[in-house]
This record gives sequence, C-alpha cells and structure tokens, in this order.
Amino acid sequence: MTEQKLPGKTVRTIYGDLRGVAEGESVWAWYGVPYARPPLGELRWKPPLAPEPWQDVRDAFKYGDQAAQNLVYKPYGLGGMSEDCLHLNILAPRQAKDLPVMVWLHGGAFMMLTANMRLYNNPEALPAKGVVLVTVNHRLGPFGYLAHPLLSEESGYGGSGNYGQMDLIAALQWVRDNIAAFGGDPGNVTIFGQSGGGAKAISLMASPLATGLFKRAICQSGMVASGNDFMNSVDLAAAEARGISLSQRLGAESLSDLRAVPWQKIIASDNAHYMDNIAAYGPNIDGYYAMHTTMDAIRNGLASDVPFMAGANATDLVSEGDLVPGLLEQMPLRAAHCQAPQYVYCFRHLPAGWRAVGGKAYHGAELVYLFNFPSSFVTHYFLGLTGLSIEQIGDPDGNGSKVDMADIQLSTRWGAEDEALADQVMSLWANFAKNGNPSIPGVIEWPRYTLEAEHYLEIATPLAVKTGLATGFG
Repeated sequence: MTEQKLPGKTVRTIYGDLRGVAEGESVWAWYGVPYARPPLGELRWKPPLAPEPWQDVRDAFKYGDQAAQNLVYKPYGLGGMSEDCLHLNILAPRQAKDLPVMVWLHGGAFMMLTANMRLYNNPEALPAKGVVLVTVNHRLGPFGYLAHPLLSEESGYGGSGNYGQMDLIAALQWVRDNIAAFGGDPGNVTIFGQSGGGAKAISLMASPLATGLFKRAICQSGMVASGNDFMNSVDLAAAEARGISLSQRLGAESLSDLRAVPWQKIIASDNAHYMDNIAAYGPNIDGYYAMHTTMDAIRNGLASDVPFMAGANATDLVSEGDLVPGLLEQMPLRAAHCQAPQYVYCFRHLPAGWRAVGGKAYHGAELVYLFNFPSSFVTHYFLGLTGLSIEQIGDPDGNGSKVDMADIQLSTRWGAEDEALADQVMSLWANFAKNGNPSIPGVIEWPRYTLEAEHYLEIATPLAVKTGLATGFG
C-alpha cells in the first residue's frame, strides 16, 4: 500500500530512528512501527516486552502483520498475518507540534480484524482536524486472551489471559515515551474504539495498569448488558476452563507443548469448537490487569475516571442484541458514580440511497463518517452488517450483473449531505480530544449526560440535542 509513496520525515524514538512516508501534501505517516517485542516462542502468552533497539534508520513504509486469527478475515486488512503483530501506525499533520493524540482501538470483538485498514488510516480524516492519529494492532483471540492454570502458575501474579489488553497498555506507554517526536502531546491522549474496540477502551478505564496513560476515552457501540459476560470480564476460573479445553483438544500436556503448536492449528481448533463464536475470548478478572467486572469497576471507582463519550447506532439494538441495553444500563451507572463529564450520542444517519430502500443506521455505520471513507459501505455489506439484501441494493450501474462492489457503492448515493455530516462527526470527535468538550462552536452545543436530564446528541442531518436516551433507538 505504501511502497510507491515518497519518503517522508525521519524521527528519533527511544528505540531508534524511523523514516516515514508522505501522505498527500499535508500528512506524514509511519506504518508498522514496533511497540513491543514479537510475542513468539517462549513469549507466547506472556506480557509484552519492550522492543529491541535498532541502529540504522528503520523504514516505516508498510503495514506490519495483522494479528493471528481466522484467515477468512485477512482480506479486510492490509499486510500479512502472524503472531508478530505488535505494531502501530501513526499519521500526523506535517506541522504538528504538541497536538492532541487519538489512539484507535479496532473492532472485531477480541477475536478478529485489524487496525491495518485504509479506513482507519485515512490522512484526510482525523489528521486533517488537527490531531495525531495512532492505530494499534495487538494479540487477539486465543493468543491475546487465553487463560490456563499452568499460565496462571507461571505468571507470578496468580492470573493469566488479558495479554491483548496488556499489549494496548504497552502501546500507550510507547505513545507516552515517543509521540512528542511525531508532533503529539503525550499528556493529551484520547483512546477511542468501536464495538470490541469500544469494549477495550472501557476495560482499560477499569484497569489499574493503565492509569495515567490517557486523558479521555470514547466508546462507540461497545457496551453490553451486565447479564452478558462478553466484554464485561469473566472470572479467572471460567477463562481457565476455556484454556483447559483448548489444551485437551490439541493434546498438549505442558506449556512447552502448547507453545510449540503452530498458530494456524490453534485457530482451526477454536474455529471448529466455537464455530467462530466472537464471544469465545475476552478479558478476565485476573487480580492483576482486571480486578472487577465492568459494572463493579464503575461502582467501586474507575482506575481512570476520565471524560467519557459513548453512544451507539440507531439499530445496534437489532444487529447486536445487547449493545443498546448495555448503553442504557451503563450510562446511568456512570453518571451516578463517575466524577468526570459524560457525553452520549445516538447515530441515526445513512446516505439517501440506502434510506430510500429501508436501510437504518446499523452496527458500524458511523465509522464511514468518522473516518471519511465512503467505500467502507462495501466492506460493511460483505461483513453482513448493513441488513440490506441483494434485492434492495439492486443493479444501479445497469450492467445486469450480480451485486458487485460498484453496485453497492453506487446504491448508497453518497452526496453533499454525507460529506457535510462526515466533516461534523470528525469535528465532534477531534474537539473532544482537544479539550474534553465535543461541541462545535456555532453549530451545536452538546450538553453533558446527567441522571436529571439524560441529554444526548442525535447524529443525523441536522444534528440535534434530545432528552431521554431510551427513546433514541430502534
């Protein structure tokens, strides 16, 4: 993706010099930057270690590998796929100095997908709004979240799992120590993520290991109801039981046996056992990274009680059954127990073509606007997120073929209304990162969410402040 681009700025990190690439005329980018040592061999299922320094200038021209996962998801990202995935990408305005930093935590539950998408790394999106953007890859599925009694015994703290979350902490530590060289302010970092990425942000807010590494947090469609263990942290014993199941299926009697199994065989075993269940892995209460369930962490006082922005899309209730109930349950709890300000939204917009055939704001729709990348509608269609059928898409290019990428893109009828809303959404998120208030002066004043008023922002055309969060969805 970046091999043909012109060489860009060289910066000095504490591990060595990095040469980036030019993205257009206004942004420098650095891809595939290692923030931890490759978690291979004996380092599989251990907390991340700092990367090895290098002597010569290192080219950061192309993406590193996506995290090891079901190979069916590889085409949705760029770069290879392996366990050697602890890399991040940085995009910064060329004149950046002390700019707010936004660290993106990608979706896909805790099991799949990657930060290596053109969508997430669009130089014409958030970097154009005056922020330094960092997108992070980390260990997923069994490599990021496997717990096992033998691993707990080995760890030195009596727990195991949560390695993927510790990877994110290592990435945030890397940002703290190095981002100033790229024009970012290490004291003004916002973590933000969607779906599983939003859940990762919530989890980091509750972890004592992440305290002080970020100033604000955003969760997009990442809350689930307390009755669902997925994304809310299971207890260690339940997580270890899944690890025992895996080791038995693989015939591995020791950690050495487990660490010797090729990653593809581990993924294949889990795929067959869980039928690619995206809830098979996630954080657990290990007494080290995580001390409580999400809800109890809020009640007991978050380790990082920071300004918080959260929301969901209008039909997340339909596409991901627990997301809207989770939002409606968790926000009053946060308003009652958190000191920092809270902001809530309901995203309700789709382009005119899809609205005309009955489409509604599905799980992930806001990403197209936040990252200013309309071709992602195609990806969402093939991921089965849109809720639209072949018959609804139709044959807008008139070539009589079955539905293809051109048909899907044309059918949206993306236009000036969408471009204007994308600009507003990017401003809302960037303003929150800059000063903790997402309002756009002269356009919309977004009030805080409180138990008394339950104000939220309806993101549609036009933007509108409404009251009574429970009425905003469906």
